[in-house]
Amino acid sequence: MSYMQVIGKRAKEVSKTVQFLGQIEKNEGLRSVARELRLQTPYILQANAIDVAKARDEGMKDYSLLHSGLMEWQKDWNRLQN
Repeated sequence: MSYMQVIGKRAKEVSKTVQFLGQIEKNEGLRSVARELRLQTPYILQANAIDVAKARDEGMKDYSLLHSGLMEWQKDWNRLQN
């Protein structure tokens, strides 16, 4: 099973529990995910930069990278930091 298949399976399993949570619990869960994403941002950006460099090395043009979303996330993050 691929990484994304595992993630999808886990998300489906969690959704069965989340549907019974109240709004307060759901919001706290979302806040927890947001906190973790902020903590992991440097690692996410580093992995993204590696993906962009690899795509360029393989001949992908910048407009294709923009269309794929690889560069948008980095650009948005940089904008928010300034």
